[in-house]
Amino acid sequence: MKIKLLLIPALFTAAIWPASAGDPGEIPSRLYVAVNLVRGSVSGGNVGSYGPYVREPDSSWRQLSRSNVITYGFGSVLTAHPRRLYLAAGNGLHLSLDDGNSWRILTGWETREILGVLPHPVDTSLVYISTPAGVYRTRDAGRSWSPCMTGFKKWFAWHLAFDNRSTDMLYATSEDDLYISTNGGDLWRPLGVGRAAVLTFLQHPRNPELLLAGCEDGGIRISTNGGDSWSSARGIPTASIYTIAASTDGRQLYAAGWESGIWRSLDDGSTWELLWNPDDIQAFFCILV
Repeated sequence: MKIKLLLIPALFTAAIWPASAGDPGEIPSRLYVAVNLVRGSVSGGNVGSYGPYVREPDSSWRQLSRSNVITYGFGSVLTAHPRRLYLAAGNGLHLSLDDGNSWRILTGWETREILGVLPHPVDTSLVYISTPAGVYRTRDAGRSWSPCMTGFKKWFAWHLAFDNRSTDMLYATSEDDLYISTNGGDLWRPLGVGRAAVLTFLQHPRNPELLLAGCEDGGIRISTNGGDSWSSARGIPTASIYTIAASTDGRQLYAAGWESGIWRSLDDGSTWELLWNPDDIQAFFCILV
């Protein structure tokens, strides 16, 4: 599987407000982004070349204390007290209990990059992570970890997600397919997307049977029956798609990736239109709506 992450001139997390959202002044008080800048800066400031940042209520950007840590993704448990913020990074999984002011590493075992983190929304002791060596799980808040890869044909795992209907059902993208588990990660089976590598995944927020998979050099594949069959989306290029996101009402879908720009769909992913394709940004890695 090709990883183009460190080769791009700018790695951006894009925040998008749908037309139905109203005034952009209604944005949340804080936004978290992961950036990797070979040139340029965050919001014009003189900041480090890569790492996690937070956008404060006064619109200023502040680099979190885990500065210059290659950041692949965020995870959070909003219902916990204090709130738990996770950072999937190039040197392990980090946890903060004070909104990113201080961190500790939860993966004390030898691993390569942590590419994704999926904390359970209620049980704060249960967390899943995806790595180039597969999917791992902790049931004791990070004190111990074990692989949960039974059923995988290849190990490289990228994106993790819970099913909208039950947290016992999980999805994981891998270097050969999209996998599903119906028993909390104990056993997995491939869904047969039909492309060599699946990089990202979205389950439609209103229709749980509608699944979208972003593929490496393959655009977007869509299933309308929970993964039993798949077809290709129309209009979007067959580029590597790193991220697919939805507005909260599901009426607008967004996608982006390597040399693709940002695309939008108004018909549940069947067709797509180009929104933005700046010359100086080679890849978008994550979209937050």
